[in-house]
Amino acid sequence: MVRTVTLEDHDAIVAWFAAHGKATTWDELPPRGLIVPDVAAGFLVGTDARVAFLDAYVTNPAAPAAARDAALDAITDGLIERARVAGYRDLLAFTAIDGIADRACRHGFTRFGRMHGLIQEL
Repeated sequence: MVRTVTLEDHDAIVAWFAAHGKATTWDELPPRGLIVPDVAAGFLVGTDARVAFLDAYVTNPAAPAAARDAALDAITDGLIERARVAGYRDLLAFTAIDGIADRACRHGFTRFGRMHGLIQEL
């Protein structure tokens, strides 16, 4: 059952990130997300242009692998539909993890170019 992420999901999502060795806080997560309770969550980052990004996917490491796999597919489908309904024309996803890239391709994404991820903390 995929549903919209709410504040009540805060503790679980932050704990999942911590279990994967990635400290995060609620205010670092995008405001639009979907969750399969007790299994996984993912988020959509909107822009003021025609492009949006899939971001901040996380799973509950205690959930069965098959449940995590199915949840990530359902979340991805849901976020793609939300981006479409919101009027975005392009949806991007960036990852260094081959499995995530392969999942994106199964959902209609196309690999392109060689990218460098850059960040500047402000």
